[in-house]
Amino acid sequence: IDSTWEQSKEIYSKSATLQELGVVELPLSEIGEKSQFRLRRGQRAREFCTAETAACLLRAIGETETANEILWLFKIYQDIVFAFKERASLPISREMQMILSEDRRG
Repeated sequence: IDSTWEQSKEIYSKSATLQELGVVELPLSEIGEKSQFRLRRGQRAREFCTAETAACLLRAIGETETANEILWLFKIYQDIVFAFKERASLPISREMQMILSEDRRG
């Protein structure tokens, strides 16, 4: 379920169909104990966003390079959102500097 944790819990608790599907536990320790999602506050330990969960699943099936790319793009996405939200000169991450320095002339 792609939603907030609170919304997901409510949807799951009200759906017999979802409850019949069962639950898969991912080895989240591979991506850390705390989410790197910075756009919302109040996350509890071991609650990860969709991108982090997808990366964890990809690592579990041996797609480490793809997982790392997703996490890299996730970091850049957050940097961009923060830059627009703050409309101030924020420190630019190393990842964002790499993208900005690429030749975009095609």
